[in-house]
Amino acid sequence: RVSVWDARSGAFLRDYLGPMPYGGGTNFWLDAKDPSIVNFSGMRYQVDWVKKTAIPLAVTMRKTDANMVFMPNGHGLFAAGMRVFTHAGREYVVCNDYHMLLVLMRQGEIYVPVAAAGGNSRLVTDDGTARQIWDSDLRYHLYRNYYPESFRGHAGDNFSWTDLNGDGLVQAEEMRWAKTLSRGEKYDGRQPEWMSFWGAGIAPDWSLFYGGFCRDKTTNYRLDLQGWTPGGAPIYDITAPKLLFTTEQVAHIAGYYVNSENKLFVSYNYEGGPKGVREDQKNVLDCRDREGKLLWSVAMPKQLLQKDYHAENIAQDFTIPGVGNVLGSWLWHGNYRPYLLTSDGLYLGTLLDETLLGPAALWGESFKYYYQGTDGTPYIVNGASDALHLLAIRGLENSKRFETTLTLTEAEVQAATTARAVPAVKAPPQPLLSMGWAERAPTIDGKLDDWALNGGVALEADGGRGAQITLARDADTLYLAARVKDSTPLLNKGDDWQKLFITGDCVDLMLATDAKADPHRRAAVAGDERLLLSVFQDQPIAVLYRPVVAGAGKPVSFMAARIDEVTRLTGARVAYQRGEGFYTIEAAVSLRDLGLAATETNTLRGDVGAIFSDETGRNRVLRLYYYNKQTAMVADLTTEATLQPGAWGALQLPLGKNLLKNGNFEAPFASKSTDGWLVEIQQNGGTAQLTTDLAHSGKQSLLLQQTTPVLFTPEAMKTPKWEDFVSSANGGKGGGHVSVCQAVPVVGGKKYAFRMFVRTEDFQLEKRQPGEGRGYIALASYVFWQVPGKPGGTVSVASVRQTSADWLSFYNTQANNFGVATPYTAPEGATGAIVSFKWSTVAPDRLPKLWIDDVEFVQLAD
Repeated sequence: RVSVWDARSGAFLRDYLGPMPYGGGTNFWLDAKDPSIVNFSGMRYQVDWVKKTAIPLAVTMRKTDANMVFMPNGHGLFAAGMRVFTHAGREYVVCNDYHMLLVLMRQGEIYVPVAAAGGNSRLVTDDGTARQIWDSDLRYHLYRNYYPESFRGHAGDNFSWTDLNGDGLVQAEEMRWAKTLSRGEKYDGRQPEWMSFWGAGIAPDWSLFYGGFCRDKTTNYRLDLQGWTPGGAPIYDITAPKLLFTTEQVAHIAGYYVNSENKLFVSYNYEGGPKGVREDQKNVLDCRDREGKLLWSVAMPKQLLQKDYHAENIAQDFTIPGVGNVLGSWLWHGNYRPYLLTSDGLYLGTLLDETLLGPAALWGESFKYYYQGTDGTPYIVNGASDALHLLAIRGLENSKRFETTLTLTEAEVQAATTARAVPAVKAPPQPLLSMGWAERAPTIDGKLDDWALNGGVALEADGGRGAQITLARDADTLYLAARVKDSTPLLNKGDDWQKLFITGDCVDLMLATDAKADPHRRAAVAGDERLLLSVFQDQPIAVLYRPVVAGAGKPVSFMAARIDEVTRLTGARVAYQRGEGFYTIEAAVSLRDLGLAATETNTLRGDVGAIFSDETGRNRVLRLYYYNKQTAMVADLTTEATLQPGAWGALQLPLGKNLLKNGNFEAPFASKSTDGWLVEIQQNGGTAQLTTDLAHSGKQSLLLQQTTPVLFTPEAMKTPKWEDFVSSANGGKGGGHVSVCQAVPVVGGKKYAFRMFVRTEDFQLEKRQPGEGRGYIALASYVFWQVPGKPGGTVSVASVRQTSADWLSFYNTQANNFGVATPYTAPEGATGAIVSFKWSTVAPDRLPKLWIDDVEFVQLAD
């Protein structure tokens, strides 16, 4: 509180209250009898809703003794909100702290802790008395003697506490402890550590609901009320919980809530997986009775779309005539949305606006609460902009329940049964991020007319946002081009060039230059870096971030994130252009500046993405990346400045200057083999085409397939000779066959490298009679050397006969080299080479497919 006074008269003028805690107001509730009385952050205020003024009345929560262990910190994060209870004429408030639930009783103008239950988490203590705290300068560190000496030796133990003597302080004899399983142990009947991160549940009958997990189980408990002390403190015994249910999924409970009907609602963790959602989690919300019996569930959506239901927990419930009990949820990450649904599982809707501006804005890592006014009006309390925004919820008063009949026919039941029996189709692999070789350096002018953007990757998001980003290189330069769909194109008004990634539009390249680094590492290592392209004071800029640099002299702190080296690349060439609903940006950066060796051809790891601004150009609303889907956070500098190399994917580097034209098949077929890929032969149902259905990188690949089955007559099946068996296919026409080739110039005596990627479908054969193994499907790939006046010789570079759902890599392979990658040497006098794919099938009744992509034929340096 900052107060302003008249220096001459001593009269009070006004005061300023704040700042609010991170995520908005916490410890928030309104007085049920007097709506002008508001409680939050450990204070009580009288509010004039018309004049929009507030007068502080009392500090209601203040720790006055070191042994007042369970007094909430008014500035802490109490995500599940405060709930008000009464018993025997006394008023209580209950809140969730870090892995514990606290009960406070009102005594005059203040609240005093009288009971608690939870876990002394191993995550934040070492000896039981210390507590790990985070701040922006010191990061995570232990405060010694945070808890009393009686807590020593109880790291990881669950506890319950009742204030037996009514002084609000913790004495050793008032604590009950339960030894727990650690996260690495298998379940043996003991409780795991209390891990109800986003809130334990408390029922109207004062029962508590919580859970924990160990190596192979998640367990869920009810802790019943044992009685009351004469002073009004509830009594619990942590050593005697009731086990309600267990699951095999580990670490998946987000929070618990019990509504006014005594129904238990269990929310499940959703974050993780390729689309941002856990694939191992069946449901996002369960409704159970107090014995743990499942009543209904909400299924886990497949991805975090704009209005798909996800939740950290239920925050509060209220009642609407004609609808019944209504649950209000809240969401910290993901799409940030609050949702309303009835306690029997009917979806009502979602609230707030897709913006970062105004009181109804959707912010990441902001709290949301609900309450119902004395007139029955429901309200949502939105923590956007680290503030309390109180918004009335209109429209529910017009809602009504109705019933109708759903008729399901036997045919529909059978169709559904048949559909469920169909095996799930494995999704094709995502095209990887690749870096092509620039035959000619692009002009850095922002026009992108000398780029083939289809060779890059496409990003798509809600709200019409998206991007196409393409990478290329030559002997000494990396090039990047991006076309970004954005209603406020390239808007970034940030006043700090080192922090442009939190103030507006940017294009991002993440790169791991050390091919030997652990691909699963959680933290950045030497060689990991980030190249950010944006505008600063409306001029193009390139900024390079290196978190780990040996001997760095001036590291930069972004709250708790430390970056050893942040460099403005003045030597980089960057240009942009703005259009209607889009912008383009391109850059040329020295490989030396990036620490990338000019001879590097390994497949590295990296990512590309775009950051989108709000309407002001001083904040960001979306981080969108190709590989990393854990980028929902747009409200925390530490998180957004920290590299996440474990979430990056493959970045394929070129072998060198490709002699082949259209090696990634993004351009049409050619009419001559010297101009590109020529389709030589398509016979008996075998075809060659360019397809967008599947690609190793970019958008297109070469598809060779059999479009009509190869047939054999009964007489042919009895043919003893293989040659006659094959020639009888399709009425004597032979099997399906396709040949695609391209001619390139070479120099005799020089060495050449070859690489290609192949994926197949329906290749493996059944054994047919007469004779086992009749029929075959095969790809044979060759390099035919051309030597004027004499035979040049042939290299068999790839032979494929098996089905592979993943892309197979062929790199300098050839017959009789025992799998060792060996460059090819052009014969003396050679002037050209023909790279040829010859695909054949004489397999009866099969329609095999084969995809080829990213073919390179490169002359190696001497």
